[in-house]
Amino acid sequence: MRRAPVYLLIDTSGSMAGESIIAVQNGIKTCIDTLRSDPESLEKAHVSIVTFSDTASVAMPLTSVQEIPTVPDFTIHGCTSYVAALDKLNELLEQDIVPNRGEEKGDYKAFVMIFTDGMPTDKESELQEAINRLNRKKITYFVAGTTSSDERVIPTLSKITGKNEYVIFLSSADPRSFQRFFQWVSQSASRSIGVQGDHRPGDDIPLGELPPLPNFNPDDELFL
Repeated sequence: MRRAPVYLLIDTSGSMAGESIIAVQNGIKTCIDTLRSDPESLEKAHVSIVTFSDTASVAMPLTSVQEIPTVPDFTIHGCTSYVAALDKLNELLEQDIVPNRGEEKGDYKAFVMIFTDGMPTDKESELQEAINRLNRKKITYFVAGTTSSDERVIPTLSKITGKNEYVIFLSSADPRSFQRFFQWVSQSASRSIGVQGDHRPGDDIPLGELPPLPNFNPDDELFL
């Protein structure tokens, strides 16, 4: 069975303590539940969670959504190194994703999401080098979410995702906003699986648009 890898890179620096990290953990649960509700994703999606602060570590190795018992608790500490997150992602892309073997197709390309609440503490030159090292041939979509009001964050994340529209700003850590965001992440991951279809890894695939964004306004009467 070809796997569809989904990598969630989660900022666990000190500023994420409290409401933010709880909302993220609940959001990840929503993401996994939504993937399980889609028959194709239920069959193919495998999720890995990477946490990053000063360093990056694998909180959950690549695991079928059918077999994930619970979302791990996150330890909050340190500063925010995007470089650590990207280098760990690159390492996992090389380690986890099964390549083609003759006529046998390997895994799907990965869907990646990074969530952070602030600017990186890395030097700009170091971050650019980490971005350059990233093996994008093994990634379909790379999306980002942030609650940071720092005007530098979205342009910085856009360099990582490759497109400004793939960076989503949430104005607060409201649990309902996070739930909607992570539902959108899971729907986008499902689309990543669908658009790849019978393509082989490494093929150029016309990706098209991601699902429309939900309404993140918690005061809207349609917001559930």
